[in-house]
Amino acid sequence: MAIKNVIAFFMHEQEQYYALKALSNAESTDSFVIGDLDESEIGPLQEKGLIVQEQPAAQIETPVDNYRDYAAASSLGDSGDFFGRISAAASRAALFDDAFPALVDFYSVALRGPLLEARREQLDALGVTLGDRLPDGGYKARLQSGQVPQVNALPFVERVTWLTPAASAPQFAASSTHSPEWGFGAGESELLTFDIRLHDPADKDTVLAWLSRRNIDVVGGTARKIRFHAQADAPKLNELAMLSEVDRVDEYTQPELANDRARCLLVIDSAAGGAATAIAEDGTGQIVAVADTGIDDQHPDFQGRIVATVARGRPGDASDPHGHGTHVVGSVLGDGSASGGTIKGVAPQVKLFFQSLLDRQGKLGGLPVDLNDLFVGAE
Repeated sequence: MAIKNVIAFFMHEQEQYYALKALSNAESTDSFVIGDLDESEIGPLQEKGLIVQEQPAAQIETPVDNYRDYAAASSLGDSGDFFGRISAAASRAALFDDAFPALVDFYSVALRGPLLEARREQLDALGVTLGDRLPDGGYKARLQSGQVPQVNALPFVERVTWLTPAASAPQFAASSTHSPEWGFGAGESELLTFDIRLHDPADKDTVLAWLSRRNIDVVGGTARKIRFHAQADAPKLNELAMLSEVDRVDEYTQPELANDRARCLLVIDSAAGGAATAIAEDGTGQIVAVADTGIDDQHPDFQGRIVATVARGRPGDASDPHGHGTHVVGSVLGDGSASGGTIKGVAPQVKLFFQSLLDRQGKLGGLPVDLNDLFVGAE
C-alpha cells in the first residue's frame, strides 16, 4: 500500500498513543499528530476514534537557478544596462518572460500541513522567516539564491515558487479611460496616480531612493505603500515591477461615495439595478427599530412610515444635527423619493420606530445604563 502524509486528530492520550505508534516521522501537538502512514492503517486508526486527514502530496518544483550576471548585482542598483538591452518595441510579456530572480528575492513557500514550532525552528536554522500568507496557500519569504534548494529539501515543504514580476505589474482600474494594454508606447499619455505595495516595510527607504534617482514624483505613503504620479505608458512602471522589493503596483482610484450601489452589493437588486430585483421582499407590513444620533423626520424618503420617535439624549428633541442617524435610516428604509428612485434602502416599504441617542454635548448620552431598555422602546 502507498505511504500517505496525514494528520491524525485525537481527543485522549490513548488515541495520541495509537497515532504515535502508527505514524513514522511523527510530530505531535496537544491535539494532533502529523507524519507518514501506510494507507492500510488509516481505517484501523479511524476505528480507534481518531480523525485522519490525508495531506496533499508533495509537488517539489525545481528551484530557479538562472541567476546569470544580473543576479550578482543589487536588485536596486543601476539597472540601466539591463533595460537598455530591451528594445523600445518589446512587449511587457516579453520583458517578464525573460525575467529571473535576483540574488535575494521573494518566494512563496508552501508547506505540507501546519507550521509547527519544530518546523519553524528548522526554518530559523536556515535563516528563513515566513511572512504573509499568500492566495496560493504558501507563505511569503525573502530568500537568498542558496537558500532556495535548502528550503525545498525540507521534508515538510511542498514547493518553493518565485514571485515573478508579472504578479507585480501595474494593475489599471477598470474605470480608466486609457487602454490597459500599455507598454513602451511613444508619445505622452495620461498622467495617473499609482500605489507601490512593498513586500517588507523595511525596504521603503531603499525604494524611495530608487524613485528619487529617476525623478519620479512621490506624493505620499505609509509604512508599506508609496504613492506616485506617472504616465500610463512610462517605461519606469515596468522597471518597478522588476524590483524584488516591490509586491505590486496598482493604479490609485479616488474613493467615491457609492451608497446607491449597496442594494446591488447585497444582491437585493440585480446587477443591472433599476426595477429589476433579486429579492421581492421590501418590508411591507413590518416595523424596524433604529437607535442612533437622531433623525431628519422631514426627509422625503421616510414620509408616512415613522410610527414613533423617542428622544433619549435630548428630551423632546430627536433631530439629527450630526447626520449619522439619518444616513443609517436611509440605508435601512429609504424609498428613493429624494433621488428619483436611484438611491434606496434595503427595505424601502418598512415602517420605523426610532430612538435618538445624541445628547446636548454631542455625545451618545442617551444610551441607557441597561441596554435592554433600547429593546423595550418607549419608557
